[in-house]
Amino acid sequence: MTRARGDEGLVTEFGKRVVFSMLKPAAAIADRLGLSMADFVQLAQVAVYLQKRSRGMTIAQMADELEVSSRTLDRLIKSMRENFFSPEQEHELPRQLEFLLWSQPMSVARLCQLLPSSTPQEIEEAIEILLDTERVAVSEGRTTSYTVTRRANRILDDGLAARIDGLNNMLSTIRDTVARRFFDDDPRAGARTVALRIRPEDLAAIEQLYEEAVWPRLVELDQKAEAREDAIEVGLTLVWSPRGAEPEE
Repeated sequence: MTRARGDEGLVTEFGKRVVFSMLKPAAAIADRLGLSMADFVQLAQVAVYLQKRSRGMTIAQMADELEVSSRTLDRLIKSMRENFFSPEQEHELPRQLEFLLWSQPMSVARLCQLLPSSTPQEIEEAIEILLDTERVAVSEGRTTSYTVTRRANRILDDGLAARIDGLNNMLSTIRDTVARRFFDDDPRAGARTVALRIRPEDLAAIEQLYEEAVWPRLVELDQKAEAREDAIEVGLTLVWSPRGAEPEE
């Protein structure tokens, strides 16, 4: 079998260490929940399958690259519960479409070309969600196309699906940063982690700093890029939390 991507040296040593580091937070949450090894392994397999599918790969191509049989992948797909991916379907795909429409109005046909891993029906359903929430509008022309109604967007929804989407969005930024810094040597990706001591009553000041200083500045930067053809999409994730486990009483 031949591998379509990756350097063998990276796969056998450095790459494995990076993957292991990325898996440790997932393992910690699984341990907290008491997740079985079988469930953890299946979730990892599903995540790998979805990543391959997002690249437009066929089952045969996936089987070759993963060094498993097509039958194994077929069983994995059938084992997925029907409603397992509702957060992605209800929030992630609409958000992806919204990002694509920031640059210019597009038709469903064009969106299908840009997102080959999603079916036309899935894209049309996602467009309906965006229309219902007034995040996009129909753009008049010879063909039906859609345009965004606002440039900067924050989805504030306490529903489970929206919270999972927020987690996916945050981790996708971390994933891109790791890939660019560790494997692409891309100076445009940056990461800073600060550990500090604060009074318990000052924890809310961190969120206040984001709301009053960071978010308005980000909106300003986004507006400046609106008329620029060379504008690039940037992910920025800010997270804060007391470090480590809570002390046992």
